[in-house]
Amino acid sequence: MNSISRRGFLQAAAATSAGAALAAAPLQQLWASEAKAALAVTPLATGLWMISGAGGNVVLKAGTEGALLVDGGNAANSSALLKLALKTADAKKVHTLFNTHWHPDQTGSNQRAGKQGARIIAQENTRLWLGRKIVTEWLPQGYGPLPKEALPAKSFYTTDSIDFGGECPFVVDATNPKRPFVARDDGHTHCPFERGLLTDSPLAIFPGPS
Repeated sequence: MNSISRRGFLQAAAATSAGAALAAAPLQQLWASEAKAALAVTPLATGLWMISGAGGNVVLKAGTEGALLVDGGNAANSSALLKLALKTADAKKVHTLFNTHWHPDQTGSNQRAGKQGARIIAQENTRLWLGRKIVTEWLPQGYGPLPKEALPAKSFYTTDSIDFGGECPFVVDATNPKRPFVARDDGHTHCPFERGLLTDSPLAIFPGPS
């Protein structure tokens, strides 16, 4: 979870008139109230970009079936993020959305993309976490459970090969020993692309702060 979203949560809490009002507010509404930020697109390779400013960094890949996103930023920036992603990739829809983990600044587009028919994929533990209310020390008011349409419909346990746009499949991996930080969260996943594309870049596998 990056510092922006933690700060956003604290700002949302401070904005309420009393603790009781905060406790009564819908959890997703609190996260959606985080201040919207300017989004920026960084080209990484042909048909591949990073979008920053949406919460966690988002990796966008263009394909014949639509756009593929590795993470979806936070709920406050979801609408702007998806519009920018489709425009950048010259796509009509988000075909695939990966959740690298359950944090609000990576899963904020799940509901919007899911309603539009996107295929949402995550490691099985991430799928399970998103189906329940999560309360942590830095997230005292909790997050989730996400509605059914926002939950990953496809999950895996260790590794999986995903077809996208008729291209060479790429691999999602929750166990790669070369990247020990992948296990920092239960269910954390990285998504390196085949043909050597970004396989050594943290942009594609570890969505950091915007």
